[in-house]
Amino acid sequence: MSFYKPGNQELSLLDFELLQLTKGESLEWVSNDFEVVAVIIEGECSVSSEMQTWKLSRQTVFKDAASAVFASPGVKLSIIANEKTTLAMCKARAEKRFQTTFIPPENVNSEWRGREGYRRRVSNILNTETQTQRIAVGETINEPGQWSSFPSHKHDTYEKSGDRTVEVPLEEIYYFRLEPKTGFGLQRLYTKDGSFDEARVIKDGDVVQIPKGYHPVASIPGHSLYYLWMLGGENRVYIWNTDPGLRWLERNGN
Repeated sequence: MSFYKPGNQELSLLDFELLQLTKGESLEWVSNDFEVVAVIIEGECSVSSEMQTWKLSRQTVFKDAASAVFASPGVKLSIIANEKTTLAMCKARAEKRFQTTFIPPENVNSEWRGREGYRRRVSNILNTETQTQRIAVGETINEPGQWSSFPSHKHDTYEKSGDRTVEVPLEEIYYFRLEPKTGFGLQRLYTKDGSFDEARVIKDGDVVQIPKGYHPVASIPGHSLYYLWMLGGENRVYIWNTDPGLRWLERNGN
């Protein structure tokens, strides 16, 4: 087994591991500090917990819907790879316990968002319909040459407009895949005051932590771009705020 764990230098609530298992390999996985959403990226494996067993299978993130298992802190997951398998472990620091839940592909709702220039498909794997303490998980696929997380939005502070909450603090992590793998994408991370402004080249398999700021993503022509995203905040409220300079795009139809 090999795994990728980027470390958590910037975030206090979220963390991420990428498990890569060979055919027939098994693993016992548990965390006492984090709730986890185990999302199949590719391959086939069996995941067992609390006298239940589920099969997670996927040929590619660009063609097949996801399946996943949610487990609270202290819940052991027994994983057996039926073939070479990549499994993403999306984690949020938590204390509460909830029922271990399997999310089959047919329960993953997908929709097209945006329009020409920023057209993408968004799939919600685990949201407020499944009981968790903090985490939400989903996937986005950019069509070739398109933007996503656009119009640019952020969720790094608590803000109200009158009686309405318009933003809450949320950490986020993106895990990227590209098709073809030889391509690349681009991501800009920035704050409105300019104190933080970075442009990053995204390659297949990259992981980006988003502690603050706006964070749009672009794919290059001829290449589809996928990212698994995980959100976590102190409360199960997911509200983000659009860059004021780009809100006119929402008014014209997002």
